[in-house]
Amino acid sequence: MQLQRFRHLAARASRILILMFFWYVSCYFLMMDWRVLPYDPIRHEYTGESCYYLAPMVRASSQFTIITGSACWANSFFRPLDLSLYRAKAAMGFRVFSQSLWPVLLLALGLNLLLPFFSAILRSAQSLRNRGVQVFLSLVVVGWYCGLIVLYHLIRNGIVNIFLGKSLALTGTVVALAAIYWIARARSYKLVVPLAIATVLGTIWLIVSLPCAWPYM
Repeated sequence: MQLQRFRHLAARASRILILMFFWYVSCYFLMMDWRVLPYDPIRHEYTGESCYYLAPMVRASSQFTIITGSACWANSFFRPLDLSLYRAKAAMGFRVFSQSLWPVLLLALGLNLLLPFFSAILRSAQSLRNRGVQVFLSLVVVGWYCGLIVLYHLIRNGIVNIFLGKSLALTGTVVALAAIYWIARARSYKLVVPLAIATVLGTIWLIVSLPCAWPYM
């Protein structure tokens, strides 16, 4: 009896770990751009990692005027996966940072963005009307995450007022989380969690990291 209970607990723990690893990898594909080599303005050097989509733009120290994404908290969070993927790309003959990886990046980003959409259309035990509502809400969530990335850079470049931008970010994220909750009610939470995490972290970063005196600092 004890052995059977131990096996049950071990299997449950394994499923939880696998699910958390899936969320971690999916968040990486949602949040990081493999094609951009981020610059660390503190150490005055490029890092061997990918760049967060909401990373502030900085002026790199060189003989040319180069504006690029900077290293930020996301690099520390995803460093283990970054290093593993770059070693894998090098082993397969890809340049670590290359525009030729753009189709692969777009495919990985698109598939992970559309996980809530897939969760809505693949649920068979629901009415056609409910499925249609969930499909619509999933597209709202996807659109908002993309809009959040754009909003961040518009605020940093002074195109959108900081107070208005932060208000929009909070409002949009609350609406997106409500939509995610509605989708997850159909027991599809496993597929919507990564986008929810990416949206919440992006909103917190937008609110905490702004304002700035100059967009390229």
